[in-house]
Order: sequence, then C-alpha cells, then structure tokens
Amino acid sequence: RFAHLSTIYIWTFAAPRVGTHAFFHAFQYLERTNRIRHARFSCTNDIVPLTLVCNFRQDDLQFYKHVGMRIQLHDTDRVGQWRLHNSLDVTYPLNHDWPSEMQRLLANNILANLNTPKGFEECHGLAEHQRRLHFAMTYRRALGLSTLNSDQRRKDIKTLDEYYLIRGNILSNGISEKIVNMWKIDMGKNKGAQSALAPPADLTNSAPEEEGDDQFCNNCIIL
Repeated sequence: RFAHLSTIYIWTFAAPRVGTHAFFHAFQYLERTNRIRHARFSCTNDIVPLTLVCNFRQDDLQFYKHVGMRIQLHDTDRVGQWRLHNSLDVTYPLNHDWPSEMQRLLANNILANLNTPKGFEECHGLAEHQRRLHFAMTYRRALGLSTLNSDQRRKDIKTLDEYYLIRGNILSNGISEKIVNMWKIDMGKNKGAQSALAPPADLTNSAPEEEGDDQFCNNCIIL
C-alpha cells in the first residue's frame, strides 16, 4: 500500500521515549526497509528525553524505548569541547544484547544528567539546541581544517542516510561513494564483523556529494 512512497525524514528535539518494545522493533523494520529516517536531537542534562520509563501497569509492565538516530548535543564549555574533539556523540541502538542495553541504560538515566531547575529549563529549549548544534558544526569543521588535527571525516557534512550506514549498517541510495568506502574500511578493521548489507551496484559509480552548509537543508544533520 505504501511501497510507492519516498523515505520519510523526521527531526525531533528534546523528545521523550515514545513506544514499547514492539513499537521499537516495528520502527527499526521501517528504517531497514528505507521507509523512514529519524534524527533525534537531545541536549546533555535535559531531563525530558529521560522520562517516561515504563507504562506503570502491574498486569502488563512494559518499558519505553527511544527510536531513531540519537544526536547528543553537549555544552560549549571545556568538557563539551573535549567530547567533540574526540568524536561526535551520534549513536544508534544497533545491538540488543544485555551489555548494549545496560550501556544505554547507564548513559540515559536521570542521575547521570543532574541539573538545576533553571538548567533543566534552559537545556530543554529549542534555542539551546540550535546554539549547541551550531557550535558542534563549526568546532568540528575547524578541527578538520586545522594543521594538527586535519581529518577529512571531521570537516565533511554527513547526511542522515550516511549516518544510518556508519552507525546502523543500514544502506540506502543517495550515499556518497566516499562514505561507502569509509564504511567498508571500518568494517574491515573490526575482525569478525560481518554486515548483513552489501552496497548496491548503483553506488559504485555514484559521484560524491558537494560540500557546503547548504546541504544542511537536504537531509543533513551534522558534520
């Protein structure tokens, strides 16, 4: 019924958990079949994305889960700069084993994101998300252009589809050949790591996307 529709792109900011285990797996099925892409932005020390833990039903207790590609926006202080210097905090719930679940639980709990009432209010606002997103983009690009920290991966703006490949091993059309090659190299470095997806034939001759801030309006999330 919906096979003729193009991919739906969703951008959410400071969203809480929205669905149960069944909803989570149904959403990931839509992601793997290229029906939907979701960029979920959240600020460090914002309590709202950590709420709605479960449905509190004694007869049918179910825990809520986040869906989509998570982009954690850190503050612009020295700690935030140190985090951005090492890597962007972009994650995807690819593995569902107990160690991975416990790691996400420890990273996404209220105790690890304590703040003052005024701080919670500031971190939850859209203006704060916009400020941190702009800082992350400009800071990472500056690192990529610098002499001591020159890194092509840092200065290139990546699309949401490309992050789905890098973090979730989910391939779709419209990904630059450079990103596909980078993904192949990273997969080769992980001994024993086998991807269930292979790049389609039409990607081998695809031209790299043009760089520039204007890409941000074309399904781009962050560099």
